[in-house]
Parts: sequence; structure tokens; C-alpha cells
Amino acid sequence: FNAAVQTLKITSFWGIFTFGIYFIVFYYPRETSFLLTLIWEFLLLCFYACLWMLPQRHLYRRPAAIQYAQFWFCFRVINILCTILTFITVTADFGNCVYVMGNLYPFAITA
Repeated sequence: FNAAVQTLKITSFWGIFTFGIYFIVFYYPRETSFLLTLIWEFLLLCFYACLWMLPQRHLYRRPAAIQYAQFWFCFRVINILCTILTFITVTADFGNCVYVMGNLYPFAITA
């Protein structure tokens, strides 16, 4: 029961944090949205990197979680690169194309 309560607290915080970030992203100027999106992506990248690379003695997880983290780590790296490319006016079309063809399309096929 304690684990369920702790999980509820953590996921509630994360859900409220996510809502707040994306509320600001969609309603504030382009530069602010870009910065918050990058912060969000780097937080997730760090999370998946820790889940993937920390030794078992520091963070216990099932073997499937490591493969899960590897996949989402790579997804986030490409997503960060695409976000940066999309923000730069000269490379915006290329960034959108790489995002769709490099992240979304293969993800949709494998899902």
C-alpha cells in the first residue's frame, strides 16, 4: 500500500509539472516555448540515461526496463536535435522532416 501511495504522489507531481510546462509552451512566445521544450527534453533524456546506464546496485530495475530506456533515450536525442533544427528558421523544414521521418514514422511502424 505504501508503494502505491508513493507512486501516486510522484505521478501526480509529474503530471501537474507536465501540464504546467506544456501550458506555457503553447501559450507563450516562441523563444520561451523553445527553451521550455529543451528543458523538458533534457529532463527526460537524463531520466532515460539514468534508467539505462546506472549500475543495478544503485538503481534496481527489470532487464526489460533497460531496453525500454535505450529506445527512449535514442528517441529523445533525435527529438532534441529536431527541436533545435526546427527552431532555426533556415533549417526548420529539415528539422520537421527529420522529426517525422526519423522519429514519428518509425515509431508508428514499430508500435
